[in-house]
Amino acid sequence: MISSKHLSNRYTTNFARLCRLLSVCAELLRDVLRRYISEVALYSELDAAKAKLMPVLNLSQKDILYQNRKSFLPYDDLDITLLYTLIRNLCDDTHKLKNGQKGMKSPQNGWGKIPFQQDRSLAANIERIRFFRNETCHHEKDSVMDNDFILAWNKMKKVVEDIEKKLNNQIDPTKYVDILKEIKEISMDPEESQKYIEEIENMKREQECLEEKIHKGVREELSKCHVFQDLPAPEVLKALPAHLASTCDNKIGAPIVDKSEDEVLALQPYLLEISCDFHDLLKSANGTPRSGQLRIPPQTSLFSGCQIKNITIDFNK
Repeated sequence: MISSKHLSNRYTTNFARLCRLLSVCAELLRDVLRRYISEVALYSELDAAKAKLMPVLNLSQKDILYQNRKSFLPYDDLDITLLYTLIRNLCDDTHKLKNGQKGMKSPQNGWGKIPFQQDRSLAANIERIRFFRNETCHHEKDSVMDNDFILAWNKMKKVVEDIEKKLNNQIDPTKYVDILKEIKEISMDPEESQKYIEEIENMKREQECLEEKIHKGVREELSKCHVFQDLPAPEVLKALPAHLASTCDNKIGAPIVDKSEDEVLALQPYLLEISCDFHDLLKSANGTPRSGQLRIPPQTSLFSGCQIKNITIDFNK
């Protein structure tokens, strides 16, 4: 039986169509990865890049890529987040693939940042897919108004078109654009709409668990340093959810000082997936902004498995 909140209407159908569009984007990323690394060669490339990849993978991803191995790893087993991670770290032209293939150029604005509007490169459009995924997974309601749907659909349709041109599939050059046309026009019954909405809700729950784990770790370290000493505990807990976001920006009161390339790489799983802006909390009882630095030691459970020395968070207002 369909729950009342999922009763189909034009706005829930809009959201369901965007969810289906996201699944098309995942298929597109699988083809991008195949362009640079075949499925049968993936384990070899993973082993060669293990030192680089391990710090940026969560436990589940490590199991998929390095622990529970099959004869080969079908790309259908990889979700959109893991596909993005592999493409970013293995298919960038700064990484040397064992197969000798040259990777793609980084986005003009760099990985993990909102692409410049004029940048229509393959890497920039991959970043746009990641942002679309985050926006969809963090959408507050399971419905989208018509104007918002049209804007999102047209934006991502252009992304799909651009990537498909870059892939230059000689057999079926408009495969994904044709699928999008069908998704936009096809009638969706309530059961089908609910199926795609529930897939996104599952992704939301997974993301919320990750965010809560990270925020809990950071909150514990801040508390140890008496950062919250003038704030009653309920106020801290109430304020924290407002700072949960899924952007690529590091807003943990950056910059991180004494950082090396390896240290920054080790922080990627945390700084790329969430944004923690504690500035509004770092105030004394009279509202005066605090200033100072917080040093988080490497043994902190938040950063377990990361080969880092110390992390210094500068929270000067």
